[in-house]
Amino acid sequence: MNTLLVRLSSMGDLIHTLPAITDLARHRPDVQLDWLCEAAFADIARLHPFIHRVHEMRWRHWRKHLFQAATRQQIRSLQRTLKAAHYDRVLDSQGLIKSALFANFAAAPVHGLDKHSAREPLAALFYQHRYPVAKDQPAVERNRQLFAQAFGYTPQGTPDFGIVIPAEAAGSLKNLPARYHVALHATSRDSKLWASENWHALLTQLHETDHLPVLLPWGNDSERARAQAIAAQLPFAQVCPPLTLLQAAHLL
Repeated sequence: MNTLLVRLSSMGDLIHTLPAITDLARHRPDVQLDWLCEAAFADIARLHPFIHRVHEMRWRHWRKHLFQAATRQQIRSLQRTLKAAHYDRVLDSQGLIKSALFANFAAAPVHGLDKHSAREPLAALFYQHRYPVAKDQPAVERNRQLFAQAFGYTPQGTPDFGIVIPAEAAGSLKNLPARYHVALHATSRDSKLWASENWHALLTQLHETDHLPVLLPWGNDSERARAQAIAAQLPFAQVCPPLTLLQAAHLL
């Protein structure tokens, strides 16, 4: 069964979808699963070996340039690509009007959450098959239940993310020490940031305990500056080079 999964963003939401894909691989190996997601997170989709093909879209860019000819051309190109794949079904696990609209690009029956379960209830209007999933559950379990209802099985056991990191993801990290700590100092909002002096105290205590080096990854200029500020006072800490998502997965 040729199937398209629509889960566009964000990084955490894609990661929370992986255990449901592992369930699907175990119970329905006859399914060939492709994934449509934001280009920035496409490498997350590629971490699961059951994913056959990843379609990349750039809504975060397109929405800022909707009236440009290039944007319309790229959206039409995506629609042609999805229709040409001749999917038997589409599963929209995001439950947004945006994701539902893109799901219908494939011109195949769309499965998704019902109006009581979707994040945006109106999204259910764009689905031909709708399923109830209680909102008061962790995202991982909600995804597992949605997949199970859409494909006709019962999920069992603890979540298995099924991540397989490609060997080529090592890239510039081939000279990593055998053991190390990774300090994930960045957050999505400044209000969640931990004070630098707290990082200094924690990492110093760790180093006094096991004498392992500390690696500080970053994803943008402000995060790099923060990593450099933390490392400046800790001789055993090292700021990582720029990392792709696959390289970050290898690091962890």
